Amino acid sequence: MILDPINSITSIAFYKKVAKQSVLRTIAYLNFAIFLYALMATLAVKVTLMPEVNAFFTWLEKTAPPITFSAGKISTPNPEPVTLRYPKVPEMAATIDTARTEPVTIQNMEEAKVTAYLTGSAFDVMERPGEIKMYDLSKGNSPKPIVIDGKFYQNAAQFMGWILYPAVLIGSYLFLLFLGTATSFAFSTMALIINTMLGAGLRYGPLFNMTVHAQTLSLFLLAICLFLPQGLSLVLTSFPMITAAYLWLAIKANTDEAPLPAP
Repeated sequence: MILDPINSITSIAFYKKVAKQSVLRTIAYLNFAIFLYALMATLAVKVTLMPEVNAFFTWLEKTAPPITFSAGKISTPNPEPVTLRYPKVPEMAATIDTARTEPVTIQNMEEAKVTAYLTGSAFDVMERPGEIKMYDLSKGNSPKPIVIDGKFYQNAAQFMGWILYPAVLIGSYLFLLFLGTATSFAFSTMALIINTMLGAGLRYGPLFNMTVHAQTLSLFLLAICLFLPQGLSLVLTSFPMITAAYLWLAIKANTDEAPLPAP
């Protein structure tokens, strides 16, 4: 089965073998192909997303002042307000003003052009324009002071990797398994139509087998687009056409071996 994805893309003659195999083997192939996609998705996260995540935490490590949370109060070494604005995403900005005691208003955040505001006892977030959600930190009671400094950001970057990789692997596998099953049944209807047009006389089982394998190229192109997001829409648009082309050629290749219809 290891070579099946390659054969499904490069060999129309391979679909003669596919038509004769059991549906259980086809289901196993679907799981195998989707697992390969999930591995590619995890690799894409490591190659494209994690460098950006690490760069963000490195920037925080160098830019953000140490923040201490103790007895329901937030403090920094320097009580002067500090605004952190990530250079790569200027709209991602926060003001740290631990000396402030009065509530933060929408006008304050709009004038500072920030989406978050940390005071000595609260954390305010602008969830949408004109609406602030305030998290009261004064009610927190930690047995010992919590310090958010450079070491914390280093550990946070490592923790993100530990969380992201298994989450993407499992999440993409389960999502694509559901989606792949749904598209297989949907495109098998297309296979029935092509089967009728060509007069192949194939039963639904072989047609379903070929339908699952006919989606391999599109799945491979989707995996490539994880590294090149700008091409994703083109692949999604061409997905039905690619699958239909493979189904047409596969069913046509099986036409000569299909049993003659009963008189």
